[in-house]
Amino acid sequence: MIDHRGCFYNYIAKLDSDGLSTFLLEKVEATSEIGNIYLGRIEKKMNHKDAYFIDIGRAQNALLQGKDLRSVLYKKDSFKPGQEILVQVYKDARASKGAKVTAAPSLSSEHLVLLTDTRDVKFSNKIRDALWCDNLQSAITSCSECNYGFLVRTGAYGQSLESLLDQMKSLEDQMDKLVAYHHRIVEERLLVRKPSAFETIRQECLDRLDETHMGDDAFDTALNDLLEHRFPLKNGCELVVDELEAFTVVDVNSKRFSGEYESAERFNYEVNLSVLDSLIKVLSLRNISGMILIDFIDMNVMGQRMLIKELKRRANGLEVDIKGFTALGILEMSRRRDTPSVLELIGTDNRIGGRIELGPEMVIDLMLRQLLQIEVLDDAIVADCSVTPEVYEAMLTHSERIRTYLDGKRIFLNILKNNGKSNGFRLLSYEHVDIVEKSDKSIDLIKFI
Repeated sequence: MIDHRGCFYNYIAKLDSDGLSTFLLEKVEATSEIGNIYLGRIEKKMNHKDAYFIDIGRAQNALLQGKDLRSVLYKKDSFKPGQEILVQVYKDARASKGAKVTAAPSLSSEHLVLLTDTRDVKFSNKIRDALWCDNLQSAITSCSECNYGFLVRTGAYGQSLESLLDQMKSLEDQMDKLVAYHHRIVEERLLVRKPSAFETIRQECLDRLDETHMGDDAFDTALNDLLEHRFPLKNGCELVVDELEAFTVVDVNSKRFSGEYESAERFNYEVNLSVLDSLIKVLSLRNISGMILIDFIDMNVMGQRMLIKELKRRANGLEVDIKGFTALGILEMSRRRDTPSVLELIGTDNRIGGRIELGPEMVIDLMLRQLLQIEVLDDAIVADCSVTPEVYEAMLTHSERIRTYLDGKRIFLNILKNNGKSNGFRLLSYEHVDIVEKSDKSIDLIKFI
């Protein structure tokens, strides 16, 4: 596993025999507010709409839409300007638009989620034991004051009743304290800061492994493969993925897929079925969201229905909304956009033989990661690196930031500019030097040659 805290990006990557199995990326300066709970103040109601602008202490007011008003904490027709309400962010602010919030905040524990849009007890669809669900629901109902609802997560199955009821009580106490803020004067409107998805998944990965280490060249190869336009599969099929501004298009090609089937219809269905896991993996690793159009190989109506059913089953954790097949046989589906895709974060508009070109900031991070893998004992390292013009200019622009990142790491850089056309770098050479020689503060960490 690679657990990298970079100058421009943080990322986690797990590799297996099939390449990347997990890849989570975030910009260092990016701070998502999704999940944060605020004590908001209603500023005004939108004209002719059942929606409100909410002051949450940020530069832009948040938007509370009609569909997000349902809450056991408030009556829908009671909202008025100047009123203070608890809201939770579910979509970050972007450009000139403020964040989107709901008046039904939720709180999570390891196995339960407290809900304020209902007072019902709900269960994960993966829990099939009806008797166990009935017993737990009865216990929660009898021990709770029924002010809030609960969602029982998949991992709760098999846990002790005492443990689950303790979590329920803890969540109720937390929400009661938040509700009490309505009657206090607070300067900071942020009441609950939810850990980012990156931090949550990072901790889950670390908990499953005894040791973490920086990756090797296998990661660079896997990352380049992820940015490709075409994804050849082991069974001979191929996925062609194009992320466009308005939507993403995926084309399924049978290529060298082979097998004996009773009809062409059956053959086409088996081809489409065989690519589902790879399709889900690409969508997940590249964090593709928004509208997604998939051009499967032609099938009859029965084949389309069977494929949709199987796709829903396999993509359960991907949270996709499958619309169905169009008259032209294109499958339409969508995925809620919470964060930018991998290509938006680290790619450019240029292609190199079908592969998306890495942006200069990601190239700098990869170069620094490679340098950090060089063993430094009681000395320092002076490295000569050759970079392409765009990367060179980016390093000049962000030189102070890079110096801050390298401070204390005993790495000194000599940066040369080459004439390469696509963004990249080469580590020309490095040498170990006496640390006393480089301890003088007047010696620059980066020299541009």
